[in-house]
Amino acid sequence: MGDEGSGTAVGDGVVGDSVVSDSVVGDSVVDGSVVDGSAVESAGSGVTGAGSVLPIEAAYLAQVVATLERQVEILSRMNMRGASTADQRAVLVRTEAVTRSLFGQSHTWLADLMDLHGLDDIWGSVPDALAVLLRISRRRAGQRIRLAETLGTRTAMTGERLAPELPATAVAAQEGVLDEEPQEVIRKFFRRLGSKSDVETRASAERQLAQLARELGPDEFAAAARRLYDLLDPDGDLTDESTLADRCYVRMGKPGPDGLRKGSFVVDPETGAYMEAIFEKWAKPGMLDPDDASPLTDPPEPTPKTDTADTASTEPTLFGNGNGNGNGNGNGKDSASDSDEDATGSGSGSGGGSGGDSAGDAEGSGGSSGSAGSEEHPEVVERARRDRRSVGRRQHDALKAITRQMLASGKLGSHRGLPVTAVIVMQWKDL
Repeated sequence: MGDEGSGTAVGDGVVGDSVVSDSVVGDSVVDGSVVDGSAVESAGSGVTGAGSVLPIEAAYLAQVVATLERQVEILSRMNMRGASTADQRAVLVRTEAVTRSLFGQSHTWLADLMDLHGLDDIWGSVPDALAVLLRISRRRAGQRIRLAETLGTRTAMTGERLAPELPATAVAAQEGVLDEEPQEVIRKFFRRLGSKSDVETRASAERQLAQLARELGPDEFAAAARRLYDLLDPDGDLTDESTLADRCYVRMGKPGPDGLRKGSFVVDPETGAYMEAIFEKWAKPGMLDPDDASPLTDPPEPTPKTDTADTASTEPTLFGNGNGNGNGNGNGKDSASDSDEDATGSGSGSGGGSGGDSAGDAEGSGGSSGSAGSEEHPEVVERARRDRRSVGRRQHDALKAITRQMLASGKLGSHRGLPVTAVIVMQWKDL
């Protein structure tokens, strides 16, 4: 292992002050001449793996791809530990830019392939064929196709090459500046915008988004894109109830090796209100805690507060001035004085609540449900103090209690001749 900055030879290449001895950078510079494609095909086989290299018939194109594969192979055999940390950072950044640039170029390659029906002779639909060809998931293939349709160079009916739908974004992607994430943000931006703005405004917004994507990080850029969209479409999406209902769903994945399932959902406002009402009670700290010997489902009533002065008796009414005297014959000075005292007294009795309650939830879901003149029962406070579950875990436990009670109620009727119930499967060793 050499000192920082000195080269360390590994295989055919070295990192640091030395150069790669057998690098093909110098003697394989592509100058447009036709070379033998059979020799360069084997040069790239070290990257892709024997038996999985697709041959390229055009010799010039094969030479370019083989040169790229050869350099990647040489780079992969270098020990970067021998380079300085500055060089390691530079290699990481520059190779990442190359990867992004190739990904940006692939949008046009894929668009041309689909335009020429080059995926039709592979099994299934276009996404299925691309998934098989690139050995990626069908969902990932669909994303690649959508990006290619938006950021790839197009071809007119007459054969004329047309700029991509989002030219500024496509240029930034081909330069290796944009990762896939900001490309998706910009694509979805204009898909949602649709025809709500004129052509000039869309073009200006696309140039601005591409420039922002160059300068900002992913999170900051997403926030800036949302802000720009609100400026272009301040009214938002006006959809009817049927359209909103079609966007709602609840999906639950298959059990994993540990039995846990992942899922996602989008619910309408009515369902969300039902869930919030239930979570307000059963997802509070201390409620339905499985670590308790008897989990709490219905907390005791809050304990009324006892103040030294009865706030109800000092409140001004139509028949009194709030000082306990039923008549309203006091002069203006006394009435003003009494009103000031009442205002001071009522300020300490109202607006209290659960803000200072030690059992309050840090996320705001454990506030007191009692009135301003009451405090949580000591049992509830103690249970909340012992509760170490997160908000998500408490909401999960509340949802589990709801489904369990619904099954136990017997109100679900029957399904295929049998009562609706949960079937528990156990192995012999679990008994």
